[in-house]
Amino acid sequence: MRASFAKQEILQMRQQFRPSYAYVQLSVNSSGVRLACYSAEMFSFRTLSFYKLQACQRLGLSGSIITLALVAALTTLAVVVAPIYSDHAMRSNRAHARAALLDAVQWMERTAAALGHYPHVAAIPDGVLFVEGGRYAIAAISSDGMTYTLTAVPTAEQARDRCGAYRINQTGARLQVATAEVPTPLGPLECWAR
Repeated sequence: MRASFAKQEILQMRQQFRPSYAYVQLSVNSSGVRLACYSAEMFSFRTLSFYKLQACQRLGLSGSIITLALVAALTTLAVVVAPIYSDHAMRSNRAHARAALLDAVQWMERTAAALGHYPHVAAIPDGVLFVEGGRYAIAAISSDGMTYTLTAVPTAEQARDRCGAYRINQTGARLQVATAEVPTPLGPLECWAR
């Protein structure tokens, strides 16, 4: 009922004003997508729901103009959203690497408490060095039983992350290490706290 009333109203306006040109405005917000058809000679703007494209076409807008407006709006949306998502994914992968390193540190300390020395690299189970998401690989160095160093090295797209590689040792010292893609990483305060 409401849709047919809106179409009738637009047709009446078209007959009254005979616009010389018209354009489309597409807005996306939390309540949905709205398509507004504007004409130069209209005194008030009429906003239509997205599904009423035919009413805009009757106002003098061709389907190609409407399609072009939709493509432009979606492209703009993609350009804005892609960097935000990429940054969020990088931060999430960093959090997984830090958590995996801290879990590995706890395992090393528990094992040292039980054995009286830190285990050699060959004795560390693969599950201890696993990082969720697979964007980091943990490398361990423990040869003398008195010290160890764990390093989470970024892989794939994460390799260009500004934090570089994460490193922690038996004293709990946290460092950022340069990689081939990131020769000067951010400091531990910026990367371990995020």
